[in-house]
Amino acid sequence: MLKQKEDCTFAIDEFRRENKILEIQNVFMKKDITQLKKDLDERKRLEGEPCPSAVEAATIKLKLVGEDRNVIHFKVKKNTQFGKLKRAYSEHAGVSVSSLRFRFEGQRINDDDTPAKLELEEGDIIEAYPERT
Repeated sequence: MLKQKEDCTFAIDEFRRENKILEIQNVFMKKDITQLKKDLDERKRLEGEPCPSAVEAATIKLKLVGEDRNVIHFKVKKNTQFGKLKRAYSEHAGVSVSSLRFRFEGQRINDDDTPAKLELEEGDIIEAYPERT
């Protein structure tokens, strides 16, 4: 009976040691992956390539001016499509999305255009107007 108890205690201790080793390895693997991502971003930055996290984080403030000359400020990511901005503006202004059009410097903005594609800068003014038929 004593031998069985010792064997059981030994097995439990061995299991706990193995489990602790696995937990420690898991922690180090997570740290290694995080460090590898940081190293890759740093290497891309040094080589002149934009880091994905830096591109996604780039935001600008745009001014949307309606027909009534009310100005609404929007802070958007440079890769956000104008269709999304149009939906937000239509909810705020209380107009139909389907009848709404945007222009920048006289040029019509399509729903799939982005501030990066149009090379918009901080504070640029977008005109919002209803579609005329």
